[in-house]
Amino acid sequence: MKKAVLTVFIIGTHLGVFCQADWYKNVPVINDDPFNFDITFHPLFKKGLTLEGNFASGNYYAVFSRADFDRINGKPEHEETLELLNVTAANKNGFVTHFNNIGSAGIPFIVDLLGELHPFIGYATLIVGAVDAADVDRKSTATAMAALIATGATFERILVIDQKEAGKYYVNLINTYKVTVQSEQRRYVVSRHILAVKIN
Repeated sequence: MKKAVLTVFIIGTHLGVFCQADWYKNVPVINDDPFNFDITFHPLFKKGLTLEGNFASGNYYAVFSRADFDRINGKPEHEETLELLNVTAANKNGFVTHFNNIGSAGIPFIVDLLGELHPFIGYATLIVGAVDAADVDRKSTATAMAALIATGATFERILVIDQKEAGKYYVNLINTYKVTVQSEQRRYVVSRHILAVKIN
């Protein structure tokens, strides 16, 4: 009897460890892309995340090599710029038309570099916390965004590693639009995606 109980305990323990190790397989991705920015413009970007999982159910996750994960997570802000996409004379009209067609859809929030960003905290990390704290009067519309599209401005793709529980890491893929407005530099958050992380 004791042997049987011990066997059950060992099996249960191993199953618990296995489930813990594969926790990321059961975490639904959060896609916050109110302007369909990624769907529309992803062909212009050359870099992205390696994804695995069940795409039909929405339970997919990002895969990082140990070296890449340690490099990003080891930075003070746990963030890294993945890629920059400059607004040029050739692609400007495509962005303007896209945002104008959306019209009244609201921009989630705006981060003003001059007033809200601590010099020792990465702005992407601050953006993660600002999502739920954005005031209504800080929001704008897609039409207003279209008016701000300017040659020389930049769309940025930023990765931020976040740990919700011990050993359970998430990556925030954040797209921002950086533009200078009347000598004031601003960053608008265009989209954000949150995925569980598997480390190889």
